[in-house]
Amino acid sequence: MSKGGGDPHPGLSVPTWIAAPEWLAPPEWLVELVKPKKAPVPWPSAFRAAAALGTPLFAAWAAGRLSLGLFMAMGALSGTIGDRRGPYRVRALQIGLSALFGAIGIVIGQAVFDKGWITFVVVCAVALFAALSTVAGTIGATSSLQVLIFMLVASGRGFPPPFWQPPVLFLIGGAWALTLAMIGVLRDPVSPERQRVVAYLKDLADLADTIGADTIGTDTAEAQRRKVTTALNDAYDALLSGRVRSGGRHRSFRWFMGLLNSTTPLLEHIVAAIPSGRRPPEHVAPALREVADAVLHKHPVPALPSWHGTTTLAPIEDGSYPDPGIALRLRNAVDQILSGPTTRMFTLRFVLCIAIAELVRQLMPSSRSYWIALTVAIVLKSDFGSVFARAVQRAAGTLLGAAIGAVLIAVVPRGIGDVLVIAALAAVLPVALLRQYGMFSTFLTPLVVLLIDLLRPGGWSTLDARLIDTALGSAIVLVFGYLLWPQTFHNRIGPRFAGTVQTLADYTRAALGAPGGGDRNALRRDAYRKLSDLRTVFQQALAEPPPISRRASAWYPSIVALERMTDAVTRAAIRIDHGAPRPAPEDVAALADGIGDLVGSLRERRPLELPELGEDPALTDIASELEAAGKIITGPTTQAA
Repeated sequence: MSKGGGDPHPGLSVPTWIAAPEWLAPPEWLVELVKPKKAPVPWPSAFRAAAALGTPLFAAWAAGRLSLGLFMAMGALSGTIGDRRGPYRVRALQIGLSALFGAIGIVIGQAVFDKGWITFVVVCAVALFAALSTVAGTIGATSSLQVLIFMLVASGRGFPPPFWQPPVLFLIGGAWALTLAMIGVLRDPVSPERQRVVAYLKDLADLADTIGADTIGTDTAEAQRRKVTTALNDAYDALLSGRVRSGGRHRSFRWFMGLLNSTTPLLEHIVAAIPSGRRPPEHVAPALREVADAVLHKHPVPALPSWHGTTTLAPIEDGSYPDPGIALRLRNAVDQILSGPTTRMFTLRFVLCIAIAELVRQLMPSSRSYWIALTVAIVLKSDFGSVFARAVQRAAGTLLGAAIGAVLIAVVPRGIGDVLVIAALAAVLPVALLRQYGMFSTFLTPLVVLLIDLLRPGGWSTLDARLIDTALGSAIVLVFGYLLWPQTFHNRIGPRFAGTVQTLADYTRAALGAPGGGDRNALRRDAYRKLSDLRTVFQQALAEPPPISRRASAWYPSIVALERMTDAVTRAAIRIDHGAPRPAPEDVAALADGIGDLVGSLRERRPLELPELGEDPALTDIASELEAAGKIITGPTTQAA
């Protein structure tokens, strides 16, 4: 692992606003850890996508009702797009909700088909719902996108009666995609991300067992240390790749990342013991293996061991605090939906672009004008992932895909030819998504073109209309979604990270009773909203081309550390509200100062100055999270603590 002290890639050109200390930059050792790796071709996902769309189309073609296969294939497509990997339980929820929301979109679209300005109002309302739902995480982003896309298609295309048939067939197709995805549970019920984290924990336990007086001057412990480093690299890479692939927030990835963060102080102690041959305490390796087994088998996870005893290093799960109550849960949900100004600004831009597209549709009616708003939805995509460079990729991919789709309609034989080409395009989607979203749009667009054309063939006559509408939709996104907004080019993670840390320090003082703490409820809302904004800016930066996206990805462990500290402060405040002893004000003030020092330690590349605290149980969780955050931000050292 890199120890800091200079860019490990001196030939890499980094914009000055990223490298400048006043803006903060992620630790170099983390930048080194998250270097992107070449992604292998996901053959199982490719075959699954082809079968999901191809099978119902083939069955409908064989029965002489190919148009009915359209709706099942559309449902399977929603499930395929909604499947962003991760734990199987989460994947099932993603695919199932994507199909359900897509069917709801069809129902809404059919209800407002050819209703003029009523359609305009409903489309804008659904776009607002799609944008706001995104803050709920990955599932909210993918599901809300499905309801918007298929509502646009149904509101502009018109489906044959009976009214119930399209949404029901759509759900059947989604259920088929879900069935195919869940077959993987029989083959391997453990997600790749979980496997990588478990492998790292076991390798760390093996390293603890390896160190001893007899290993001084030998390669035994050093070889195992390199194995641990590789395992940690793989775990970080799996989580960050999954975060990018999922296109938004993912609670499971955050949980795994928090676990990796929590092992950092222990890893530092173990690595520091290698040169001296000082054997780690006997309880460390067995405890690490116990944690690894619990993670692997999805059992309750015990506390991580510490170097000096059996006290917790950083609790992974803690359900020992009272239920916050319905009122606080509702306030937190409202805070999450309202989020911070960055999230609200994106919502405004998203709804504005959809509204302009629909306005063009109402003022310049044509048989294909729903493609304008559809293009906006595909290009802008309500998951906060779009920035200018990404929007250009998506716009170019969508435009090229529309042209390819029109050509395929003209040259591919009707019937079985459509089935084979659609299945082939579906197989390419998982591969393209791993490479670039512009490439994904290039193959997704002709697939949608071919599917919709099954209902009412248009052939070459639709080429001009599709290209013009796609170009109009892309232009709306680039002009009204980006170029007119100066904030587009100033999404800097460093300053927002610093602001979030300071707000968290203020919230800690207010929540735990330090003098001059301020309004606790207002600071809690401010802290969670700034965290939401920080995650939004982080997701946007991940979508930038390298090297910006590479350096942005290194912020993920630090952002997770802030999230966990904020939750720990909230838990402590709830315990106090329910009768737990209130900590000493001077200890709370010292802890808040320690949280605020995270920014200084990151900017100055120095160890975090941990506060001297007593054994106050109200502060233990927060202090352990702060220690882990400090190790993450400054990087592991080779010196014994």
